[in-house]
Amino acid sequence: MKRTEEDLLTTEFAPKRREDLHIHNKKIGEVSNWIKAAFAQENRHQPVLYLTGPTGSGKSTAVEVLCMHHNVELIDYSPELLYDDHLQYEKHDLSQLTNFLIRRHASLKKGSSKIVLFVSELPDQAYLDPITFRNELLSALYGLRHPVIFCLTNDIACWTLNPDRLLTNDYIRTNYIDTITFNAVAVTFLKKALDRASNLLQTPLSNSKLLIIAEESRGDLRAAMNMLQMNSVGKNPNRRTGKDVICASKANREEAFHMIGRILYAKRVNPNAPVISRITNKKRKSVPVPEPTERTDLEHNPSDIITMSNMPSDKLIEFLFENEHFFCSDLSKYRKVTDTFSACDFMMGDWSTARSLPDEYASEIAVRSVMWHNFKGPRPVTMQPIARPVLRELKKQMDSTRNEVQKTAPYQTIIENITDPLSIENFLSRPLEVSWKLGKDQIEDRLEKRNSLNFKGRSRPKKNKNSKMPKATEKVDDEEEETYTIEESSDDSFDDF
Repeated sequence: MKRTEEDLLTTEFAPKRREDLHIHNKKIGEVSNWIKAAFAQENRHQPVLYLTGPTGSGKSTAVEVLCMHHNVELIDYSPELLYDDHLQYEKHDLSQLTNFLIRRHASLKKGSSKIVLFVSELPDQAYLDPITFRNELLSALYGLRHPVIFCLTNDIACWTLNPDRLLTNDYIRTNYIDTITFNAVAVTFLKKALDRASNLLQTPLSNSKLLIIAEESRGDLRAAMNMLQMNSVGKNPNRRTGKDVICASKANREEAFHMIGRILYAKRVNPNAPVISRITNKKRKSVPVPEPTERTDLEHNPSDIITMSNMPSDKLIEFLFENEHFFCSDLSKYRKVTDTFSACDFMMGDWSTARSLPDEYASEIAVRSVMWHNFKGPRPVTMQPIARPVLRELKKQMDSTRNEVQKTAPYQTIIENITDPLSIENFLSRPLEVSWKLGKDQIEDRLEKRNSLNFKGRSRPKKNKNSKMPKATEKVDDEEEETYTIEESSDDSFDDF
């Protein structure tokens, strides 16, 4: 069958073998090991995998290829299209998902009795009522007949539609759910995938254009393939040979600032807040609600807030340290919070301690300390802008200044690793005709020729032939030894003693 320009490259050039996967080998090995362990005989219950990652990171493709590699049939969850009496579409609910999980599925593949259930989307009811979803899913997990993989994208800008809000860390840990997280595809892997797909086209793109596409796709393999197709089809010849590249922008979907705002404001459940109903008049002016005088429960769980973003612990603590003084009530509380930041910084800096603790352990301690001490704090009346950490900006300025100094004063790069004071003195007292631009090795050679610097392990400079040294066979006259004599005295002055 002849290929047309309307065919999607993501479908036509999809990898069929494990060798065709342009993903990090570590992630491929983790998924492959989980599939093999899922059908081990010592498993008392059917394992469940929560596979997450950004869009286009190769999650579903890796699962499909590896299941095919291990002769495992993959059954995808596809909700049924239901219509009511008025022929209007009804959204699928939780019952369809739970029935799919607990049902015994028959294999449609010859010679294979291994089946894995694959769930790539959740019903809308799960995001509207997370508690009910967790309870229904928990009851379904006890009645599983096949291993299950939840393959979901967790870099969604709207936190309400983020699956990490449903499958929290506590829920995953309590119910023994395995987790594997995919990262954005590196530029080198994107370039290899684009080279493979471009060589299969009638008119391959140049390497420079493929590199631009790999960088502009920002780790999204699916977006990179779509950009490759946009630049390789059409009547415009500049799309293949010109300098211009058609790029599809990808927005930053990280909820970092939303997460930091929830931590700093530390809002708690207010029993004085009125209950909003449909009958409430919307034009009615809002009356300020008094804050609770006693410490009530938090509106959002700190563990769930941390999972809103993939920000590392050290960067999160830097943001909190930079903005905490706007929300803390007095200096005593602020001192306790900063002491907690210092302890977290020490834990992350100690290699043995950091290796024995989870990645989010320091974030949990810092976030809970901030939300505890910000109770009854002076919350800003208007929206407070989140300031960036000054420390990172100072490090950037220091690095740029150091680079500028090294360009203007190259001697620093030459003598910075020398510890011998005599060697440094010889370098600095070199003749003016010996320039710093020659480099360390050439300067040492020139100073050696001038006999200005002694080097260990090298031949010493030759002495003048006219200067004679005394031989060992020659006898040297002994010096005359001084003798001391005591003369006799007739004075009896010592007799008195």
